Amino acid sequence: MPNSAHQIRSLCVVVLPNKMQLNIAVGLKCRGQEIISQLSQLLGITDLQLFGLCLEKDNDHLFLDLEKKLTTYFPKIRKQTTLPDRLVLYLRVQYYIRNGRQIVDKKVCSLYCADLKNRVLSSQCYGQEGVYFQLAAYALQADLGDWKEGVEPYFTPQDYFPPWILKRRGCDYVVQHTPDLHRELRGMSAHDASLLFIEEACSLNDVPLTFYSMSKGKKEKRASMLLGLALTGLHIYDIETASGEHQLLYEFAWSSIDCLKFQGRRFEIRADALAGENLVMYTQSVMHSQHLLKHISTSHRMHLNTKHSIKHLQRGERRQQREVYIRDSTDPDSEDSEDELPPMKSYLDKARQHHADTMATISVANARDTAWGISRKGQRKTDLGDLDEIELCVDEPEEMFVDDPEEIIRLMELLEGVSVDGPPLVTVSQWIDFTMEMKQVLRWRACSLSLDQCRESVENLYVSHSVNSPEEHVDI
Repeated sequence: MPNSAHQIRSLCVVVLPNKMQLNIAVGLKCRGQEIISQLSQLLGITDLQLFGLCLEKDNDHLFLDLEKKLTTYFPKIRKQTTLPDRLVLYLRVQYYIRNGRQIVDKKVCSLYCADLKNRVLSSQCYGQEGVYFQLAAYALQADLGDWKEGVEPYFTPQDYFPPWILKRRGCDYVVQHTPDLHRELRGMSAHDASLLFIEEACSLNDVPLTFYSMSKGKKEKRASMLLGLALTGLHIYDIETASGEHQLLYEFAWSSIDCLKFQGRRFEIRADALAGENLVMYTQSVMHSQHLLKHISTSHRMHLNTKHSIKHLQRGERRQQREVYIRDSTDPDSEDSEDELPPMKSYLDKARQHHADTMATISVANARDTAWGISRKGQRKTDLGDLDEIELCVDEPEEMFVDDPEEIIRLMELLEGVSVDGPPLVTVSQWIDFTMEMKQVLRWRACSLSLDQCRESVENLYVSHSVNSPEEHVDI
């Protein structure tokens, strides 16, 4: 019995960031999410939320809408009964994060790091040459482990440095000086080296970005601008025609963007930095506009959702650093506790205030959970492909400070007499418990002191009255 049209399978080759290729059989009605699910099973990874599937279209990479069928991207064969014999898709990072510790799975971290390595090879931050050498050292430690003496050369410069550095310095210079930096990382694990690589690579402003080719005019056929989509906002680059190099023109944080407007291929930005003017660019096709719109919207939503978790992670890292600092402070000659306690005082107060203001913070978050407004004259639809004109209004939640200055000062006064002679081997949680108990004791003492003062005042008044009375007055 012959197979029906939807049972006919085609070969889909998925290229991973580490250049590894996986073959997956797909059908005519297959959707992107099904391919992601099969990739997760083959790789043994449960979470690929930071990644997306890319397709080369019109000399540019386009992230697939995972809810749509693959035939959406092949209009010539949409009415046919088969897909192309061989499809090539690329698994790439769609949402860049700057702190690798947010990635729990080491396999995901390895793929994420491999994607960043590819981005570093095309980076053009000419004023930060030293960063590329340090990145190469981290990458070598993650790939090869500790430096081994007498093994030269043990790496290919083209795999770790962008072409402009090799052109400026030469391969011999790179091979000569990079091992010295690699040697300093002896004993570091591959995972720790990958985390450092992620942190350092994201310090380059053109690395943690997804680029979209744009044009200045509607009739231009070649890309003359680049739109870089980051987790924190949009970067706009100008492409030099002769050299192909890109130069940063604008860097818009989400909070500085008033609105983004799509109309066909036309893409318009209104932001504070433009001084009342609008920046107009054109995408390569209407399909590119639709996918760029969705990518921008989901990136901004992820930025809002992960902002608080990032701050929580940073607070945890600072807390660990402070605990280590307190344990390592073994100077017996230390006389003034103010050298060690102010950071701890600030942290203790913030921890208490955060717990006390939880409901207020939740109320503010619930009032602002809708970050993007998508509007159209006359009606509102859920399918972005049906919209002729789309305007995105960005409402970036402002930072709110819940720390009461008077409470901070009062807590500092309460801790004023605490001795820190010798290294106090206590954790932050113990400090918090101790502080709360100390405050209760001080309140009780304050109440007791007030009663004693009242009794003493009454007794003094009685004694004074007795001494000054005529019956008790004695002339000498």
